[in-house]
Amino acid sequence: MNQKNICIFIFILLFFAACKPKPQFDVDLSNVEDVKITIKRYDKALFSLESNNFRKGLDSIKSEFPFFIGDKLDTFDVISLRNYISDPVIIKTFKDTYNKYPDLKDIEKDLSLALKYFKYYFPNHKVNEVYTYISGFDFENPVKFVDSTLIIALDMYLGADYYFYPMIGIPEYKAYRMRKESVVVDCMNEIGKTLLSPDRGQFNFLDKMIYEGKLLYFLDITMPQTEDSLKIGFKTSQIEWCMKNEGNMWGFFMEQNFLYNNEKKIISRFMDDGPYTPSFEETSPARTGAYIGWQIVRAYMAKNNVNVKDLMMTKDSQMVLNKSKYKPKK
Repeated sequence: MNQKNICIFIFILLFFAACKPKPQFDVDLSNVEDVKITIKRYDKALFSLESNNFRKGLDSIKSEFPFFIGDKLDTFDVISLRNYISDPVIIKTFKDTYNKYPDLKDIEKDLSLALKYFKYYFPNHKVNEVYTYISGFDFENPVKFVDSTLIIALDMYLGADYYFYPMIGIPEYKAYRMRKESVVVDCMNEIGKTLLSPDRGQFNFLDKMIYEGKLLYFLDITMPQTEDSLKIGFKTSQIEWCMKNEGNMWGFFMEQNFLYNNEKKIISRFMDDGPYTPSFEETSPARTGAYIGWQIVRAYMAKNNVNVKDLMMTKDSQMVLNKSKYKPKK
């Protein structure tokens, strides 16, 4: 085997090693009570109601779906809901959704395991209920976590090639993540956001990197069997690009003095979603700043005896960077 082939072989080994669960995320769950999630399908219940007896039908399901149907249904609410489920596009979307998801057993199983890990680290937090519904293509908020309740827009997980997505202007890079494998990742991501210390003041590039890094680390500990590419929403080639160029990206941020920059346009360039990162080549993914923040937080947690709760609550991004001793090789 020549030197070039050896290098390729080593890189492939490193790549697949990166996709496997990291040893530091392996924990003993034997003493944690099982979490058994049953997802309640508001979408199915709503679309099964008879239109000529719609008000009575709503009354019959409102106790099961209080999040969606309040105790007091006025005439406007009833008319709005009836019009909604009579819309041809919404009807078609529901049928397509139900065909793809006749049951949610796989999602319930994966979510239950992720929440068991969550319970291990955060025993005083819980998820009370989980619902699915047809959102009418709310692609900006496919999952909501409100009052310990998860709300999943199931029409936002019909696959990258679902024909309605490009018709309503959803770009390809977003549609790529609109698949079954992303449901539990998005659920845990929304839960993770509620654990972070809110900071309404001014933040800089480093603060944003660490914020995103903490969210991704939360996915590490609650979904240790999940590939890194799925956690961050990258294609395999994109996570591979980041691994190969990690040192160069970090060097670029340092050379440009970006760490303490608080200009929104600079932060957005490396943190916002998109087809790629404008400052880098087109084979790069967007959100490269989040990827680097993730590696900093991983290094910080690996090198320091820190409670995960303390990590999530800390506002001192500089301390995290300093104690991480993060120095990727170029």
